Amino acid sequence: MSATLISVLMPVREMRTYTHQAIKSILDQSHDNLELILIGQPHQTLPTERSSDPRIRWINRKRPGIIDALNTGLANAKGEYIARMDDDDISHPDRMKVQLEHLLKHQLDICGARIHFFSEKEEVGEGNQRYANWLNGLTTPEAINRSIFIESPIPHPTFFAHKHTWGKLGGYQDNNWPEDYDLLLRAWQLGLSMGKPDQVLLDWREHPRRLTHIDDRYNKQAFVNAKAATLCTSHDAIKNKRPVWIAGTGRNARNWFDALQSNDAEVQGFVDLDRSDIKIAKRDKPVLNYENFKANRANRFLIIALGNDNARAQCIDWCTNAGMSEMVDFIAG
Repeated sequence: MSATLISVLMPVREMRTYTHQAIKSILDQSHDNLELILIGQPHQTLPTERSSDPRIRWINRKRPGIIDALNTGLANAKGEYIARMDDDDISHPDRMKVQLEHLLKHQLDICGARIHFFSEKEEVGEGNQRYANWLNGLTTPEAINRSIFIESPIPHPTFFAHKHTWGKLGGYQDNNWPEDYDLLLRAWQLGLSMGKPDQVLLDWREHPRRLTHIDDRYNKQAFVNAKAATLCTSHDAIKNKRPVWIAGTGRNARNWFDALQSNDAEVQGFVDLDRSDIKIAKRDKPVLNYENFKANRANRFLIIALGNDNARAQCIDWCTNAGMSEMVDFIAG
């Protein structure tokens, strides 16, 4: 495997200290038969100490934006395997070696990695810590498939796959929602297997200029739009016109309702806890408590749109105990 060439794609927005650290972490990999493809702009230059390294290839992007940069990198990659890397993160020294071995051993199509969030200027927030714990808990294809509609289950800068897999997926697409999540949803549609090794292999830098913080394509509604579009084109329950209900009445549930409606899916109503302030209707649709929903659930398809992790887990248990099958009669979203 040491003879296997790996192409690492790293779009470069601007040459910063972060970028030098990211480059170094790739060039210091224990699997050193690799090429690092930096995709940037003509005015950018490499740090002097790296400019003579033959493993680095600099390619000028043709148009602005990460999607064009990544597709330019894919088109120019020479490796048998292609990996992703961001210009502000740090790969652990054995990352490429471990991901290649794990992908081959478990016959995966896409291999991700567990991550560690870090920040040099401020404490990593509780939300990111929860997200990291959730991501790191999803290592098997089964766990990733069950969670594919909750959030993007593999961190983008850890993507690793054979060049043929990238070809099957057709590269990155611009659908006005997160390009990495879109690619994983299309992988799910194709039935590709996805997993992660046990090791933490990437330090994921948290800072205010991350695209997820500054680009509208990464807001909450955009994520739900991607999920709803995928469900409406791929899931038998919606294609067969089963009555769709949404568990929850909060913002995530409302986002789901709006996205499903925009994809011509008819939502029958919402399901919420039986409490004194339960709403009679939401978005002009009825709101049932769980017992009433259970009593009349024949042929219904439920989307669990509860933002709280514990509430979502409890609802999954409730559905299972009610005789509903996950990914067939309900999904967690």
